[in-house]
Amino acid sequence: MRPLPSYNGEPVIIIGNGPVGATVALLLARWGMPVMVLDGRLERDLRGSKAICQQRDVLDVWEAVGVGRQLANEGVTWSTARTYYKDQELFSRTLAAAGQAGFPPFVNLSQSRTEQVLAAQMAATPLIEQRWGHTVTTIRQDALGVTLTCRTVDGTCGGSSVWGSPARATTTGSSSATSRSISRSGRASVASTSIRRGTPAGRC
Repeated sequence: MRPLPSYNGEPVIIIGNGPVGATVALLLARWGMPVMVLDGRLERDLRGSKAICQQRDVLDVWEAVGVGRQLANEGVTWSTARTYYKDQELFSRTLAAAGQAGFPPFVNLSQSRTEQVLAAQMAATPLIEQRWGHTVTTIRQDALGVTLTCRTVDGTCGGSSVWGSPARATTTGSSSATSRSISRSGRASVASTSIRRGTPAGRC
């Protein structure tokens, strides 16, 4: 993998801290991009499981950010898909053998555990900042970029400095961020983000 030119701009904002958001954050950080992940929930919900079947190409992506082998080892692996009606098997399909990466075709693992592993990897990645209790209420786009408005639970942001400049809380608990798209050598488009806030009510 060829390294990208040094990036000293503002962080990319990702909305949603589930498996997809966490994976995108880790992939961006792998390329040296600072990331801020926003989620309206107060904390990660580890009850239940919505995505329990992870296929090989997803494990390959997770291996690129350092957790694919761990998730594959923890999950239940299988190579034959079976379809049942009550207790009668209707048909089955044997899937292709593992490729060079050595991952099985599918792994069954709870989404809650998958998120725990991804969260630990994000916490160990200095370029990623996670903010809970930040609900994105509006997204507006103009010639300068995209503006996000967030509502926080208690009217504060999450730190004393955001995007390289002092962050000040507003009395309503709302903030806005403006992002500008920039070119990365034709590979992708990312967001350069700056903060705009209302009348300050103190630093947070």
